[in-house]
Amino acid sequence: MDLKKSLGIWLDYAKANIIDVQDTTNTPHTIHSKFTSQVKKEVLQKSERGMHDKEEKMHKAYFNELMDVVKNYESVLLFGPTKAKQELHNLMTEIPAMHTIKVAVLPAEEMTYNQKLAFVRKHFLLF
Repeated sequence: MDLKKSLGIWLDYAKANIIDVQDTTNTPHTIHSKFTSQVKKEVLQKSERGMHDKEEKMHKAYFNELMDVVKNYESVLLFGPTKAKQELHNLMTEIPAMHTIKVAVLPAEEMTYNQKLAFVRKHFLLF
């Protein structure tokens, strides 16, 4: 497979490691969710419903930021330990412009950056 337009994203609800297999610098690029434990604590003091609304709004903003990155690629591997990867994939399927992107969703545990990079490269080479 052509690796030029391939991207791996290891993500959970707190952060996403963006892994462009063509990036030779091996410098991790991370996008963080704005919904931190501090935000949760502050909002939860006001109301539980408000906390859930804030969480949903901030997760959507986080996923939108990830989709802005994804739209520039032909193939994307979403992997990680939580259901965040599936939620992102579900949001992507709702956007017609994203239908041309080939997406794979795989479970994965916490890894070092080098393990994530190897995981993504192996996936696209075997794909």
